[in-house]
Amino acid sequence: MVLLATSPGPRAEHHLRSYVGDRDHLGEQIRMIYDASDGRCRFLGTWHTHPRGRAAPSHRDTSTAAGMANEVEVQLPSLLLLIKATMPVLRSRVGLLSAFRWDQTKSSLEQWAILIHVIDISWGSDRLRHLVET
Repeated sequence: MVLLATSPGPRAEHHLRSYVGDRDHLGEQIRMIYDASDGRCRFLGTWHTHPRGRAAPSHRDTSTAAGMANEVEVQLPSLLLLIKATMPVLRSRVGLLSAFRWDQTKSSLEQWAILIHVIDISWGSDRLRHLVET
């Protein structure tokens, strides 16, 4: 279950066709959420938009997922990647959110079925609830 998503961070680099997240900020957010949830919430993967493209992984997305899946610090061999199309282009649907999972055996991102539900997070600790609500 995906409970929340963080921003790319204040020192993220945004370009027309790519971005580079602020790794220090992201690492801090991951640790803070893990601690605030008493270890119940952990890093599942990454998300981003394709403003001028389809909600499908690019070659760069695939190589980034491969690199993350092999990083010892990440400890996530089957990384989840969410991509949202945000502008109309040929063969694209604005607002479409697609999910992909890294498959170590195939060394590729495979389409992953997702269901989206809004949930009540009242089960969480006060610290986690505060993080989600702010």
